[in-house]
Amino acid sequence: MLGPSFGFMAASYCLLFYVNPMLTPTITNRNSQWIGAWWMGWIPMGVINLFFASFMALFPRSLPRAEIRRRLENAGSSAKVKVEISFKDFKATMKRLWLNKIYRYNTLSSVSYMFGTIGYWTYMPKYLESQFQISASEAGVVTGLVGLTCSAMGVLVSGGIVSKFQPRPRYLAAWNVFVEVLDALGHFSFTFMGCPDLNLHGQTNADSSWSTITSCNGMCNCSPLIEYSPVCSVESNLTFFSSCHAGCTNMSIIEGIKTYTNCSCIPNGMATQGACPADCGSHFMWFIFILCLLNFFSATGRAGNTIIQFRCVSPEDKSLSIGITEALGCGLAFIPGPIIYGALLGKSFRHS
Repeated sequence: MLGPSFGFMAASYCLLFYVNPMLTPTITNRNSQWIGAWWMGWIPMGVINLFFASFMALFPRSLPRAEIRRRLENAGSSAKVKVEISFKDFKATMKRLWLNKIYRYNTLSSVSYMFGTIGYWTYMPKYLESQFQISASEAGVVTGLVGLTCSAMGVLVSGGIVSKFQPRPRYLAAWNVFVEVLDALGHFSFTFMGCPDLNLHGQTNADSSWSTITSCNGMCNCSPLIEYSPVCSVESNLTFFSSCHAGCTNMSIIEGIKTYTNCSCIPNGMATQGACPADCGSHFMWFIFILCLLNFFSATGRAGNTIIQFRCVSPEDKSLSIGITEALGCGLAFIPGPIIYGALLGKSFRHS
């Protein structure tokens, strides 16, 4: 859990810098069009991985104890009993695990949880950027430092409690149900949190749709294919879809900030690049507080879930049961989860 936390922290630092260090950007890192140096973290991480990989390459083909066992088996030692593994045994074990209702439902539950979690954490920074209008760097800090660190604390605390008091599996299962219901209710509350809607310039059409074309920019012939590139009228705290929709004809760089002038839709005729800032501090603080609590309590169910996974199968089936759970997690959650979430988010942003 700490690995992703450090990763998000490092990524947030890299995103403070522009994607091309050789250029001087005309926008700040709080602008929606800012592209941070996402590639910068790969350089030190790659060097570190190569450094440790060089030591791992020095490991022997087999460890000493494994080599001793192999020699004893080859010598026909009577102290060792060989176990013949066949496809028939594999099918029998698979059938035994599938008929184990506790293992079956616990595995399906874990896969469903992982499917939601992997997409949730992958796109959490993007959600924070759009919902609370914070920079990509700040979103990375919140995701890594606050979110995953609280989860790691939950795992550690619950592991200590389970080790000390050793509760029955039934109690552990009941606790998991409780914390997941609490987690679902907490995340539902997030739908009521966010910055106030942008004061976007435009008017309502006869069909109740919103149009960014008004009388002040009607002669600008703004193409419907123009991408969202907001500009702000600081004087009126009004955001325009683009400089064209603000009726601006001139652009200049003032103190390193891209500034538009001679804008027909703005009284003083001046706009700056980026959406107008919104005050969402209280909502954001409540979001962080609830997120910490939810991540902590949700993570307390990890240790109990692992114990249930181990206790509900025979000792000889434990290795295969873990392998099946991991395989299903990769095939049904870790691989398709981010893809499906990304498609849904992309569709929602296009329609927003």
